[in-house]
Amino acid sequence: MDNIDESKYTPIKEGQATVLFPKEEAGAFYNPVQELNRDLSISIISKYLRNKENELKQKNKQYHPLIVEALAASGLRSVRYAKELPQDIDFKVIANDISQSAVESIKRNATYNNTTKIQPSESDAVLLLYQLSQQKEKPDVIDLDPYGAPTVFLDAAFAAIKDDGLMAVTCTDMACLAGTHSPACFAKYGGMPWHSSSAHEFGLRLALHSLAENAARHKKYIVPLVCFHIDFYVRMFILVKSSVALSGELPLHEGLVFVCPTCESFCCNRLASKKDGKLKASQLEIESNRCIYCKSPIHITGPVWLDNYVDYQFIKELLETYQQNEQLHINSRRRILALLTLLNEELPDTPLFYALDRTAHFFKITVPARSIFVQALESKGFKTSLSHTYPNSIKTNASADLIWDLFREANTITPSKVSPETPAYLILKEKQTVTFELTKFKKIKEKKPIPVFVEKPGKNWGPACKKRKVLTDKINALGNEKKNEELDL
Repeated sequence: MDNIDESKYTPIKEGQATVLFPKEEAGAFYNPVQELNRDLSISIISKYLRNKENELKQKNKQYHPLIVEALAASGLRSVRYAKELPQDIDFKVIANDISQSAVESIKRNATYNNTTKIQPSESDAVLLLYQLSQQKEKPDVIDLDPYGAPTVFLDAAFAAIKDDGLMAVTCTDMACLAGTHSPACFAKYGGMPWHSSSAHEFGLRLALHSLAENAARHKKYIVPLVCFHIDFYVRMFILVKSSVALSGELPLHEGLVFVCPTCESFCCNRLASKKDGKLKASQLEIESNRCIYCKSPIHITGPVWLDNYVDYQFIKELLETYQQNEQLHINSRRRILALLTLLNEELPDTPLFYALDRTAHFFKITVPARSIFVQALESKGFKTSLSHTYPNSIKTNASADLIWDLFREANTITPSKVSPETPAYLILKEKQTVTFELTKFKKIKEKKPIPVFVEKPGKNWGPACKKRKVLTDKINALGNEKKNEELDL
């Protein structure tokens, strides 16, 4: 391995790492769109490690964190962790894959990048994590970035993670989470999706529900740090803490969402409330099995995570890191700044949103600009923001009645072409209860462009096809005696 014949490989540089891919496979195994994922992972894990180091220093304790990338593939992410996480912290990275060829790639790239912080491992990811759960020193950071759903790895990951550890999890099966395959979604994530304008935020909350539920089985609970949807995937960074009492309070943070598939109004119904220190089952918050606005049948979705999916203080500090270092992650910097800014400005404690373009299409109305609707709502004392998952969205603490009043008033300016007795007509014909005077507001140009919403970069930017070679390696790995050996940590 020390004598690498570089003529057989294509070198690809990303961050401070240069990895070697076999010439015939470089395009298939490297996805440049995921550079943002890796860049942001480095920033978040770096901040977490630094915070933990400072915390332990105050207690006069040493810090030797263990980082596990359970599905390392070529080892690019692990090599970048080894070279770009704080070098004054004595950390180690286990780069694991079940594929023998992948492990050879990990070894080759660790050698080529002259790093000794990487410990290659050839094992099934679930088996590795269960083995680590029996070790005295458990992982401080576990990174799960699978092809598709991560759910088969979660039980082992929560068994292995150290108390107050950081877990980074990716879901790339957005067709499932966004509601086009409801039975598969329920089987994988334990909830029913909502195929709507809010599908990507809803999918993120559904994925968080799956993490929280798995944590609770291990008497642990999650604290979301930075969770988001971008491009073709959901990425979640969560703290995992141990507490029998707090893990039992999961129903306070989750709920069902009663949705109208026609007008896309919704009602979030938490599973439990707390009174006199005791959890009690919540009461139903909807009046009928039909939408009170358009009379369509109500659908039940979820359960989903209804609390915030970001730690706003952590996001602010991340933003400061990028603002103070203009050369940090230069290729993805603009999109990262946009994403973090949107997350930072999202209205807290306000699940889901209204999509103005989709609603305007439903009513067959040409509506004023989003900025006019925002001014109108804020003039009545309501709060608003964008959702990072949808460019023409309004998150607000105003009720659906107020949103419909906005469209009723817009209908007086530009009359709707909707047919009588349709669900949209039933809403528009109701008497307006709040007057906004939309004509007195002027369109405001957005403060800054939102590059997180721009067109996707280049062709074939999504996840690559699953490699058949991995399946062959899995079969070959079944007889690997090293599986039953305890890792030399």
